[in-house]
Amino acid sequence: MIKECFDNFEEVYLNDKRFSDLNVISLRKSDNVDKDLDAFVIKFYKKKIGNETIYYIETGQYAGYINHKGFVINISLSERYNVTVLNHLLTYANNISLDSENILTNYKARTNELEYLLCFMFLQKLEKASILGLPKRFQNVDEGLSTIRGKIDFNSFIKKDIPFQGKVSVHYRDRIDVQEIIDVLFFTLFIIKNKYSANSISKVRNVYNELLSKYSKIKPKSDTVFKAKNHPILANPLFVQFKKVLELAELIIRNFSPDFNQESKKQISGNLYNTSELFELYIEKILKSSLKGWNLDAQKEISIYKNHFFGRKMIPDFILHNVNRDKYAILDAKFKTMDYRHFDVDREDIFQLHTYSYYYHDKNVLSGLVYPLQKEVDVLGKHISNTLDQYSNKFGIFGVELNKNSSIKSIKESELYFIAQINDLLNQEPTKAN
Repeated sequence: MIKECFDNFEEVYLNDKRFSDLNVISLRKSDNVDKDLDAFVIKFYKKKIGNETIYYIETGQYAGYINHKGFVINISLSERYNVTVLNHLLTYANNISLDSENILTNYKARTNELEYLLCFMFLQKLEKASILGLPKRFQNVDEGLSTIRGKIDFNSFIKKDIPFQGKVSVHYRDRIDVQEIIDVLFFTLFIIKNKYSANSISKVRNVYNELLSKYSKIKPKSDTVFKAKNHPILANPLFVQFKKVLELAELIIRNFSPDFNQESKKQISGNLYNTSELFELYIEKILKSSLKGWNLDAQKEISIYKNHFFGRKMIPDFILHNVNRDKYAILDAKFKTMDYRHFDVDREDIFQLHTYSYYYHDKNVLSGLVYPLQKEVDVLGKHISNTLDQYSNKFGIFGVELNKNSSIKSIKESELYFIAQINDLLNQEPTKAN
């Protein structure tokens, strides 16, 4: 099956119509689909060396999993980082606790961090959404009761209940379950329970039991999921949180239910997330929680040459602003290898940061690139310089140590060192380069 990928596909891009079933899950936005259509996802190629053919797979900035006719290709960060690092990044990006060893032991069959993340997000959001109960819709009911409920249906009373036999025809409105939503939620929990362990759904055990008692015993298909996701009851403020729960449920069912994917005529399907976005969110959360006196704007758009045909828009990852001093700092997160070697820093990234820096001119005190460091390197201050070796504001290379040997303790220590560096540079008096 994998050989077909090498025979049929050279490069996979999101703008290729054959791959429209590739879902890109945005970690930053509420909408789960956020496609950069020009983005490169994966490349298949082969080389013949002597009498042997060597097959290669090259990946871009996306990780996750791709399904080709039932054959799943996992694109994971685990080649560069251990489980501790991945859990830590996902924790910061999604405000869920993946660092707990107790939680991790419940997930014994984990194969991909995105699969893991989807299940955790679903369980967490279902727990919150179900506090007020499962979605129910109103339905008109006409029946004969021994007690009065709603209002008496006099037409039926005259026709059916005279002479009186102990029951009165009444008309009332009652709340009933939405079967499509029940079936989709139960089947998703059933998948997670069987894929991992019974303990994995412990926090929503009561919800699971209620869903089990109401399940239609019919495995949901794509039309069932569509009806559940788009049911009018989800417009009710009481149940609006279930919309995101059902979006996640669809992604999980698509991943774990092969026959569900067979309904699609697309050659390739799957779920992906942007690894650069994951690192940006991680650095954003660290900066926001640690820097005092500085406001942070993430992904703020800056327009230059507004009234000219060559006008452009710039979007730095982080703009820090000290309102009292009216000073700015610009930082860009780069999810690339950094060993403090000359070729680790792209010239385009340096030019980009200097453009941002010059935009704020004398109000800028610091600009820098932030990387996942392979190791803490003592470079004797050579990673920080006055901008262009002549201006009073600073330019530097920074980061947090993240690698296959990282532990929670070492990551926390590196985060503290990173923040201390940034704080010192933000609050020191400017000095003119010699």
